[in-house]
Amino acid sequence: MVPRYTALPIIAMFLKVFGWILIAAAVVSSALVLVFGQKTGAELADAAGAAVQSEFLRIHLAAAFWALVNGLVRGLLVLGASEAIQVLLDIEENTRRAAEAATGESIRPTPPRQA
Repeated sequence: MVPRYTALPIIAMFLKVFGWILIAAAVVSSALVLVFGQKTGAELADAAGAAVQSEFLRIHLAAAFWALVNGLVRGLLVLGASEAIQVLLDIEENTRRAAEAATGESIRPTPPRQA
């Protein structure tokens, strides 16, 4: 069966890869925020040798948790958009197959638009 929409599967694949990249970046950035916090370069050098204290963990843990949740939600939304495109493409293909089975004719796809 000739696919009618040729760009949508490519877009869905791009969104899926981008969603997984967002999730991976959320995990990495959350770990970095947990270790280093939200500091500038000069503050980062001073904090590298500092001992871990309870205030340090309290501030950094909240920021790291927020970074993780924020990144995961964004990544999952992008993955959901990718899956929604795939579902719509599957519905279109199944509808076309059902129409072919019901009529007994091969339904040709609409030719692409000429620019």
